[in-house]
Amino acid sequence: MQDLPSLLKLAEAAALEAGKILAERPDGYVHINALSASDIKLAADVASETLIRAKLATKGIPIVGEEEGGDVGLMHASIPYWVIDPLDGTYNYARGLPFCCVSIGLMQGLEPLLGVIYDFNTQTLYSALATGPLMLNGKPHTPRWLNDQSTSLLLSSLRYDDEAAGMVPTDFESLHGDFKKVRFFGTASLSLAWVASGYAESYIERRVHLWDIAAGLSLLKAAGGHFKINLGYKKPFQLDCFAAAKAEWL
Repeated sequence: MQDLPSLLKLAEAAALEAGKILAERPDGYVHINALSASDIKLAADVASETLIRAKLATKGIPIVGEEEGGDVGLMHASIPYWVIDPLDGTYNYARGLPFCCVSIGLMQGLEPLLGVIYDFNTQTLYSALATGPLMLNGKPHTPRWLNDQSTSLLLSSLRYDDEAAGMVPTDFESLHGDFKKVRFFGTASLSLAWVASGYAESYIERRVHLWDIAAGLSLLKAAGGHFKINLGYKKPFQLDCFAAAKAEWL
C-alpha cells in the first residue's frame, strides 16, 4: 500500500495550487470549449486538470479525470487510482456563482482511500484519509448532524437532459420526501463535503460521475457517515450515489 498520509499532502498541494489559479480567473479560462444540452466545458476545466495530473503523476498511480478520462476497469481492480474533478460546478464558475471547487480523490475499486476538496471561493480545504479524521483547513472537525430525518437537510440535483427527463417527477418524490428541506447547489463535490462537515445530513444524486463524488466519499467516511453506490449505467464512470449521516437513511 502507498504512503497514504504523504499522498494526502500531495493531493492537498495540487488542489490548492489549481484552486488559486481558478480563483484568479485568468484570461481565457471562461472560454467555452464545449456546450451540450445539460453541461458546459470551459478552458478552465482543461487547464486545472492538466496542472493536477502533472502534480500527481510523479507517484506513478493511474489517474482518472473528468476531462481526459481514464481506464474504467480501475473501478473493479485492486490497485489505487486517482480520481480528479478539476472544476466541479463549471456552470456556476462560468456565471460567477460561488459554488464550485477542485476535487481530488484516491480510490481502490469503489472504496475511498483519501479525499481533498478545495472551495477556492471561501478558501476552505476539506481533506481526510477515509480512516479519519476529517480536516477543515488542517484542523480536525466533527460534524453536528441532526438526529431526526424529518427535520434534516438533503442536498441533491435534478438533471435536465432527455435521458433523465422521464424519471424526474416520481423519482424526486420517492427519494426526497422524508427530509425537511432540499437544496440544489450544482456541485456534487461540495454537497458531499458539506454533508461530511455537518451542514446537511444527506446527499442523493442519480447519474452522477465517479469524479464528482470520489473525494467526498472519503470525507464522509472519515466523519463517520455512510454511503451506497449503484452501478449499471452504460456511460463510463456513471452511477447513483446515496450518502447520509445515518446508515438507515440510505
